[in-house]
Amino acid sequence: MAKKKKRKCKALRHEHAPERTRERRGHRVVIADDDGEMRALLRCWLEGEGFEVDEVDDGVALVEYLAGSWMDGPEQSGLRLVVTDQRMPGFFGTRIIEAFRHIGENLPVLLVTAFPEPADVEHALALGVFEVLTKPVEKEGFLAAVQAALGQQR
Repeated sequence: MAKKKKRKCKALRHEHAPERTRERRGHRVVIADDDGEMRALLRCWLEGEGFEVDEVDDGVALVEYLAGSWMDGPEQSGLRLVVTDQRMPGFFGTRIIEAFRHIGENLPVLLVTAFPEPADVEHALALGVFEVLTKPVEKEGFLAAVQAALGQQR
């Protein structure tokens, strides 16, 4: 089973966060990135919006995490969104997405990359990735992509 890494976040919550927290109770997001600082930043932003967040630090850990969530089922796991780096040890983000799409997993995915190669972006979008975000990621753009991927209004 994948090791879930959690850090405490002292993010300031938006003024509407209590309502969002109630709305999103059980809405879990997994962040996969080999950069611990990036994971911590995204985690803070998501927790500030009321999401529950798990972290993994490489492609193999993401595969293990997703396999466990897939076996549990969406109601049991609460997993609603995957945020993954493209280039990580173990597997690239698009390779993991490709494998899970092959078995019928259709969770929304945001792909984050410091190296937005056109072929990788095209491949990711063809796999159904909701959006490809380029590092450094800006808070408002990231949160807007999360909201859009989940089909929620801010």
